[in-house]
Amino acid sequence: MIKQLISICFLFCWIFFPVHVLYAQKNKDKKKKNESTQTIFYDAERVRLTNLFGEAVTQKIIGNLDQALIKFQECLKLNPTHGASNYEIASIYFIGKKYESSLPYFEAAIKAEPTNKWYLLSYAQALIELKKFKESEKLYKELLKLEPENHEYVLDLADIYIAQKKYKEAIGLFDQLEKRIGIHSEISMQKQKLYEGMGKPQAALEEIQKLVRAFPNNAQYYGVLAEVYLSMNKKEDALKAYEKVIELEPDNPIIHLALANFYQEKGDLSKSFEYLKLAFQNPEVKIDNKVKIMLSYYEISQHNTLRKTQAYELLDLMIATHPNDPKAWSMKGDYLVRDRKFDEAIACFETVNKYDNSRYSIWEQLLRLYAETRNWVMLAKRSEEAIELFPLQPLLYLYNGMAWQQQKNYNKALEVFLTGKDLVLDARNLKSEFYAGMGDAYYGLKNYTEMEKAYENAVNTDPLNISAKNNYAYHLAKANRNLTRAQELITEVLRLQPKNIFYLDTQGYVYFRLKQYDKARQVFEEVLKLGGDRFGEILEHYGDVLFFIGDKQKALEYWEKAKAAGGELSEQINLKITTQQWSE
Repeated sequence: MIKQLISICFLFCWIFFPVHVLYAQKNKDKKKKNESTQTIFYDAERVRLTNLFGEAVTQKIIGNLDQALIKFQECLKLNPTHGASNYEIASIYFIGKKYESSLPYFEAAIKAEPTNKWYLLSYAQALIELKKFKESEKLYKELLKLEPENHEYVLDLADIYIAQKKYKEAIGLFDQLEKRIGIHSEISMQKQKLYEGMGKPQAALEEIQKLVRAFPNNAQYYGVLAEVYLSMNKKEDALKAYEKVIELEPDNPIIHLALANFYQEKGDLSKSFEYLKLAFQNPEVKIDNKVKIMLSYYEISQHNTLRKTQAYELLDLMIATHPNDPKAWSMKGDYLVRDRKFDEAIACFETVNKYDNSRYSIWEQLLRLYAETRNWVMLAKRSEEAIELFPLQPLLYLYNGMAWQQQKNYNKALEVFLTGKDLVLDARNLKSEFYAGMGDAYYGLKNYTEMEKAYENAVNTDPLNISAKNNYAYHLAKANRNLTRAQELITEVLRLQPKNIFYLDTQGYVYFRLKQYDKARQVFEEVLKLGGDRFGEILEHYGDVLFFIGDKQKALEYWEKAKAAGGELSEQINLKITTQQWSE
């Protein structure tokens, strides 16, 4: 098409060129010759400009804005006052959000065509983007002179007044428009907000009352009326307006939430809850709104039996209304975790993953719960699935390694720990946990040299990892090696947590290995007073100490108590009881 236009241009020139020569050859009148030459020159320039402008428009249409801009600029070289070219350049700058650059071109376009409403409108929009409201105000007034009946211009000008906080002028415009078209909801709502912004609540109220009188069967306007009454602390009037909404639209979900809030503030918690239930049963109420309400219930229901009962009722209603939405199940899962109902929480988060398994935070929560409930088989399975989805998340490998280690698959655990450790970038505490996990695995494999290396890496990487220090000390004691280092480690731990029964248990066992039996007995007696008698491992250790002190009868008694309590007992517990002898 462009090539065709160029060809036409050349053809145009060739047709007229001979005529000009012919006039010269025949020595026609000089004046006539000049007129003919001027006409030919004017037409050629116009065609050239038209063709160039067409090429520029084509480039703009196909999205080559840079090329279009170059060609429009070439058009201005031919005719600097060309309105359309100036406008197109301005519009390209506007599209690129270069509003300041667009202004001179808009001005040139308007100078060429002062009554072109599209030029005026676009220029006004550029000024608004630059927050030059006074200048845009003048342009809209010009537009209203051109089209005084254009309601859109009136509304736009009102917005400009509002942006300048000229609320009185904006209301004046709305009043003029209202006289022409009658009462209109958008206008009345705007006036109501403006009156409120001006600190004139009575005027705002009258505006909405006028709207209600004009449209007495519109429930939405009664809802707005109720809000205005509430802002004026006229609660009884607000309640009457809300009741009118219920009368007109009994299933209106918005009003159910509004009434729930109304009665909540009034102190009628029972009635508030009834309206909340209606809202939660309504599928038209967005689940995000319901989730926000449940978040507000989270804290207040933690130590309040009535509120907790209500919260779970609302959660069940939300799930019944949105059974396939993972947000509903996730919210209930959070409540169950808070209340330490871990098995039920696991079921909720498994359901979340059924509908949407792309949320890493849910996987992390689920794995934490499987670890908390010591379900090592499911922890191994689910953590492997999570690793498939999020292969660069190191915490997943930590959970997976922990699961294999607890199932005594130490080689598999070690392999996973080594892989996950290399994914940790800056989190020193997390890397320390991987080293500690490796230490546990090496202990399980009875590779004590590598165990010590791994644990030393753990405590050096994060000196505040007291769990790693405790495990390191305990495993040194169990392996009966480097007991001086074990004593140093557990002393550091107890300096930070002196009443932790598990850390005290480690200290007692280190004393036992050092054959400092009286010290060991004193530590274990303190542990038992602190509640250590609930754990079989602690009871067994105390029995061991008693045996070496010489109280074999009492040692047997505690070994039997240990077996009854269960837990992580030694493999020799049955042999100790049967033979009534200590065995390692």
